[in-house]
Amino acid sequence: MSAKIKSEYNNNAGAGRLRHYDQHASHETVQLLSSVYFEDDFLGQALNTVVNWTAEDTGAATETLIADSPSGYAGLTLTSASEKQEAGLHQNDFRTFILNQGLIFEARIRPSVLCTLLSEMYIGLAGDYVEGDIANNGPAEHIFFVLDGGGAITIHTDDTTNDNSAVSTGVTLTAADWAVLRIDCSVITDVRFYINGAAVATGTTFDMSDTPALALQPYLMCHKESGAGLGVLWIDYVRIWQNRA
Repeated sequence: MSAKIKSEYNNNAGAGRLRHYDQHASHETVQLLSSVYFEDDFLGQALNTVVNWTAEDTGAATETLIADSPSGYAGLTLTSASEKQEAGLHQNDFRTFILNQGLIFEARIRPSVLCTLLSEMYIGLAGDYVEGDIANNGPAEHIFFVLDGGGAITIHTDDTTNDNSAVSTGVTLTAADWAVLRIDCSVITDVRFYINGAAVATGTTFDMSDTPALALQPYLMCHKESGAGLGVLWIDYVRIWQNRA
């Protein structure tokens, strides 16, 4: 299906940015006018772990580009080995994205092997990397879409004061489903979440205002503490934009 491009003007909290998006089911952002913009479409023959990413691989877990994928995918893979595993990408705690500068995160993902048992997937923004599951450890500050033991998507946020855990989005993915996940931090006292352009978890206020100028990094992770659970997360792209100041 060919793209059908529309545009919208976002002036939340004075953001003043024009976003062009595909009107079809995904509502993928295809172009925008923003003073600060980061993108990795995972094209080429290897992950850019020199400039864009640091890879975390504990145990037999792996991170790689999926060969011959139609538009370039990164793959994070947990195996069935009964051990603690992480397969993830972050930016080595270089936290260059600032919460109160109209920060927006978007990624197109597919859980090509759904989480089982203790396996979890985290997609979003976080503070410093900490190895561990999100319920008991993990980054102190985080704004995540989470898949936990299946395809149901929940939301976890924490600014070290305001903590929301496992808030349901009402959306469940199968292993064949791609989804565009977007986090809009334009109003830091009311962070908004979207799946394929539709607002989700609107009955909860996600307040991240404890540290208004909180610096964050993109954080993409498959994790299990132990056991024989498995899961594979495919990431088609990551796009992050914000104001210069």
